[in-house]
Order: sequence, then structure tokens, then C-alpha cells
Amino acid sequence: MMIAYFATGAICTGLVLFFRRKTLSMVIAGLFLAVQLFITLWIIMNRGHQVSLFFELDELSVIFVSILFLLALFMFYHSNRLLSQCNSASCSIYHAGFIALVTSLTGVYTSANLTVNWVFLEATTLSVAALIYHNRTIRALEATWKYVFISSVGIALAYIGILFVSLTLKSALSADMSFSSLGTALQQANPLYLKLAFLFVLIGYSAKMEIFPLYTIGIDANYVAPAPASAFISTAMVNAGFISIFRLYKVYALTPVAAWSRHVMVLTGVVSVAIAAIYMLRVKNYKRMFAYSTLEHMGLAAIGLGIGGAGIVAAILQVLIHSFAKSAVFFQLGQAHRILKTYRIGKTGGYMHIHPAGAIAMLTGTVVLTAIPPSGLFVPEWILFSHMAAAGKWVLFALVVALLTLVIYGIFSRILPLLYMENERTYVDGRYVIPSETITQYFLLAITIALCFIHPDFLYRLIYRAAGISL
Repeated sequence: MMIAYFATGAICTGLVLFFRRKTLSMVIAGLFLAVQLFITLWIIMNRGHQVSLFFELDELSVIFVSILFLLALFMFYHSNRLLSQCNSASCSIYHAGFIALVTSLTGVYTSANLTVNWVFLEATTLSVAALIYHNRTIRALEATWKYVFISSVGIALAYIGILFVSLTLKSALSADMSFSSLGTALQQANPLYLKLAFLFVLIGYSAKMEIFPLYTIGIDANYVAPAPASAFISTAMVNAGFISIFRLYKVYALTPVAAWSRHVMVLTGVVSVAIAAIYMLRVKNYKRMFAYSTLEHMGLAAIGLGIGGAGIVAAILQVLIHSFAKSAVFFQLGQAHRILKTYRIGKTGGYMHIHPAGAIAMLTGTVVLTAIPPSGLFVPEWILFSHMAAAGKWVLFALVVALLTLVIYGIFSRILPLLYMENERTYVDGRYVIPSETITQYFLLAITIALCFIHPDFLYRLIYRAAGISL
């Protein structure tokens, strides 16, 4: 079934690129979404099975493949509005990148082997590049080459880390690179090789998860790409990086360097949140601001992994809810840009008067992303800080709280003028004031708010099992 799915994705991508017809590419992309729905339902129904040596349908796969389909569906909807003004070639390349990216991400989410995971994560690079370069501007070209180059460097570094893992396996007389057996095989491994492998993989995959140190390409990609693509890159793509690091982290929890790897994750997370806080006080562009917000949230997820225990549950929940909230905000930013013709902070305002439905979605999304109740993100952050306090990590507690305070100030000090402050330089294109287009954002934001008050038993069972915590 998985082979048939990947073959279908490859065929659909090839057909779109070969025929290069706007209507045909849209139809093929729509049919592929139907295939994606089928494979999502099949994965849910076969949860807990390892369908081959290379793919496993565990709880983590079920959670994120389900989110992937929903995000892909909404991206397809908003992209079609975007592509209505494009020529056939641009439309075909965009849809080809979209299909290839969704297919590759499904491979990342379901991979049960360290090497297979690396292969599919590498496959996402060119797919994302096709989306970044859609506008064909000099800035888009620069961001695309930067993304391809740094992602390739990151993937190469991760491959070096995988080579160190294979060296330790040879000393353990094992050749199995599956996540399920690596933990046992590496228990007697050379700690130096293990540490080097973890550092190389973490640095390499940080480009995909958008955390320190290779986070910069994600910031530029989200800034340059069309808003629907930015929504997908900052959520589904980032989730792939998180899953890849998390699966290796679970392996390292069984090795002699488990405590060391946790310290590295906490340090990486704190530095990521600190960078996000500093730049969000200086940024002059709304898309860049929310791109740095992704860095902040992934930094918190990294801290959760490093703390362990309930922190892992908080990390998974943080990434899950962030997917809904951030995509909603980026979708609305796309509409705001079409109406106001700029992303520049300070050059526009009065959005609440111009487009009330969109402005309410923007304000709600901002509240949700800052984890202010009734935001669902309040729950994982409450779990995270409660766990810090229970463990006596007061310095870490105070530091992260201070950084998040700066983040909240940075976001609201820029969003409130956009919504309420009248600006004589504001240009409005009334053709794009379409209240019905905000329906997707209200739906996504409703999910995030509901998860603050409703804690579905089936969802938390999946999260706890994915975290390796028995109920």
C-alpha cells in the first residue's frame, strides 16, 4: 500500500509537469488529495502495525498524517485563489511541488528507519524550493538558492551523523538502522561516536524543524513564499523536522548519553526562543515576525523534549496545536497582503475597519499563538512550566518566562497598530475583501480554542503512547 501511494504521488507530479495545463494540474492535485485522504484513513485503521521493514504506522504517524491532510486541503483551497492570476507553467510547477511535498512528508512521518527518514526528508528540499520560487522575483530566487544550499548542507551533516551511528552498529555487530532496534544496539556503543552522531543530526535537521542553528532558511522561505505555501512550510514541513529529531531522541533515551542529549535539546530550545524574542522586537515585516514565532514555538518543543517525561507530551501537543494556529494566521496574512499590498510594519493600518472578518481572525490568531487563554497552546505551555517547577528548574523557568514576555510584547505591539491605527499611507484593494475566505481560518482557530477546554481521550492516548508514557 505504501509503495502504491508513493508511486501515485510520483506519477501525479510527473503528469502535472508534463502537460503543464492550469485546469489539468488543478484537477490532478485535487485527485491526489483524494488519494491522500484514502492513505490517511488507511493509516488510522492500521495503527500500530509495521507494514514493512521501512514504514511503521505508530501513534506519531497517525497524529501528524491526519494533520497533514487537513493542512494540505486548506492549502489547496487558498492556493487556487492565488493561482487564478498565474500562467499555466507557474501553476503546474506549484502544484507539482505541492504534490511532491505532501508525498515526501508522508514518507517522513511514517518512516521506521533512520536512513529512510533521511531520504524522504532530503526529498522535501526540492519540493519546497518549487513553492518558494513561485513569484519569480530576485528575492525569491535568492531565498530559493539559500534554502536549497543550506538544506543540502544540513542534510549532508545529518548523513555524517548517520555514518557515525553505523560505525557504532558495526562495533555492536548489528546492521539494522530501524528506530525500534537502534536503542538496544547502541546501549554499548562508544559515547563519543554517539555524541557526534546526535550533534550532526540535530544541526542538520534544525533546518527543517526551524530551530537553532540553521533556522534562518525557514525565516527567509516563509517571508518570500506565497502565503498558502508559507502556512504549509511553517507547519507541515516543520513537523517533519520535529518528528525526525524526536524519533532519534527516543532512541538516545536508551543509550549511555541520554542525559547529555537532553541537556543539548534544552540548550538548543532556549537559544531558539532567545533568538526569536530578540528579532521579534526588531522585525519590520509581518511575515518575518510570524516566521520567528515558529522558531519560538519549536524552541519550546525542543525544551519539552529535553526536560523529558511530561515535557515530551507538552512538546508533541505544542507542535500539534501550533500547526492549526500558525496556518490560520498565514492564510489570513495572504488575504491581508492582497488587500493592503504590503507586509511592511508601519506602512498600513485600520484593518479592522477595512476587513472586520479578517481582522478578527488575525487578532484571534495572535492571541492563540501567544498562548493566552482560551488558546489551546496554553495547555502544553502550562504542562511544560509545571514540569519545570516540579523538577526545581527555576532558573530555566524564569529565563523562558522572561523571553516569552518579550515575544508577547513584540507581537502585540505590531499587530494592534495594523488592526486599529489609521494610517494615511494605507492602500486598499477592495476587490479582495472577501469575508467568506476567512472560513478556513475560523475553523482552524476554533480547533485550537476547543483544545484548551476539551481534552479528547483518544488524542491524549495517542500522544502519551507516542511519548512512550504508559497510561
